[in-house]
Amino acid sequence: MTRYLTLWLAFFVAVMLAASMTALALSSIMQALTEGVAYREDRVEYLRTIADVIGSNSTAAITFDDGSLADQVISSLKADPSIITASVTDANGRTLAAYRADGEQPGSLDSPVPEALKAAIAGEENPLRWNGLESLEVVRLIAFDGETIGYVYLQGSLQPLVDMLARFAWMATLIVVLTAALIVILSVRLQRIISSPILALAELMRRVTRDG
Repeated sequence: MTRYLTLWLAFFVAVMLAASMTALALSSIMQALTEGVAYREDRVEYLRTIADVIGSNSTAAITFDDGSLADQVISSLKADPSIITASVTDANGRTLAAYRADGEQPGSLDSPVPEALKAAIAGEENPLRWNGLESLEVVRLIAFDGETIGYVYLQGSLQPLVDMLARFAWMATLIVVLTAALIVILSVRLQRIISSPILALAELMRRVTRDG
């Protein structure tokens, strides 16, 4: 009887531990997904806002075909290290100015046209391109007097999202481990509280049976 009681309590502890860890893991995954989706949406809106500002300031450069002026406008992106590449083009896709973040090779006006920019030139409205968890590409048109005169292309890093998910994973793992340890400690104490009287009663019955 003592062995069966011990096995039953051990099974109870294992089930409680598995259920608690599963609930915590599912909760952590759902929270990470929610935060990830929210970050993606915020990132899209942020890059589009930056592109709109660049486009508004590039109207004169495109109108007068002034590449140096376009360079001055697009060079302001140096203040944002999350911007990987950017370009200002006319309505036909001809590049007036190109930018790459510090540490990258300088932008070239002869660089291949990104797929998102090709899609915009082909008529797709505000195209987005996700490159896994590496980067996000956005394109915004530049309009003047109701006519499209050019495009702003931006490629932004998603490294902050990767860092956030990594921190989330470490925190979730730590919480699961600490919770598991707490459950084990409480279960062991609970097992002693429950089993001690029963084992004492079983021992008493064994002695009575033996002596009788």
